Amino acid sequence: MISLYIKNMGSRVNVHAFCFFLLLICVTVKAQDCDDLKAYKHPIAFNPALYHASKINAELVIDGKLDEQEWLDAESSEDFVDIEGELREMPERRTMVKMLYDDEYLYIGAHMIEDHIWYSLTEKDAIIYRDDDFEIFIDADGNGHNYHEFEFNANNTMLDLWMLVPYSISQRPHYIIEWDAKGVKSATYLSGTVNDPSDIDSFWSIEIAIPLRTVGGKRDFWRIDFSRVDWLMDVIDGKYVKQKKQPERNWVWSPTGYIDMHKPETWGYVAFDPEFEIGEEELFKWEMWKIYYSVRAFKRKKGYYPEDIVCLTSDSRIRISVSEYGFDLIGQFGEHTWTIDKYALIRRNK
Repeated sequence: MISLYIKNMGSRVNVHAFCFFLLLICVTVKAQDCDDLKAYKHPIAFNPALYHASKINAELVIDGKLDEQEWLDAESSEDFVDIEGELREMPERRTMVKMLYDDEYLYIGAHMIEDHIWYSLTEKDAIIYRDDDFEIFIDADGNGHNYHEFEFNANNTMLDLWMLVPYSISQRPHYIIEWDAKGVKSATYLSGTVNDPSDIDSFWSIEIAIPLRTVGGKRDFWRIDFSRVDWLMDVIDGKYVKQKKQPERNWVWSPTGYIDMHKPETWGYVAFDPEFEIGEEELFKWEMWKIYYSVRAFKRKKGYYPEDIVCLTSDSRIRISVSEYGFDLIGQFGEHTWTIDKYALIRRNK
């Protein structure tokens, strides 16, 4: 029997036992790493909304009324749901959108049932979601970076942002608030009496024309989503007052699963190609996104990146590359290679 004498321990150990002990430690660490990798679960299933926008030739009058024949002929979206999707009850008031386009603009029309119409903000680029509002998020190239956000209240006061990265990416500046979306046209229509609690209102609607070139140009499809922010209100001395310590409610077209709209990978699709459907490649990218969030959660907990992701997927087309600077997820779908880096930038490399 071969033995090893460890002087600084002053004891004799069996080499075979010692090696087995080290192997046991490695296996235990590996099992723990697997458990930590599997700990993240996306809260809802991937079921993004899809809307096929119709192309029009007539010029629309942007007045907020949505009464032109083109709007009447356009298909209505499904009713908005809570931002957390099936984890929460359906909103108490209905919201729907329609979309049209021509060679210059994407047209968005939204109709919001509302018993009490109010607003307080009148200056451009104010933080509009502090009022009840309607919001648009557009990621034309679908890479999760350099997307655009628009917010409007019932007064048609607008906030436009160029989002550089989602807010969850803490290492980088997030937005350019000084950016102005050139050529955007919008108008609201109010069926009711604004800022008057003494009666019951009916609805408010908004009509928006966004130049295609302003947000990245027309493609077969864009990733897009819509949110309606609704605050719980009291009436005090004849005026609307927000209920104290009550957060806003977020009602959306395509839920993200979190109280956070800045997850472009969960947004819906507006298709300019009438034949477009959400195909296998989009589902493959979603599998990569789930792995990305698992790896990121693992890093936050453990302080280092996992060496492999076999615990998460048996799909040999997806692998991880780790360096001192971070990590890349690499996926092969057909002839295309997709990567997601640590900053949540997804790219297709030809």
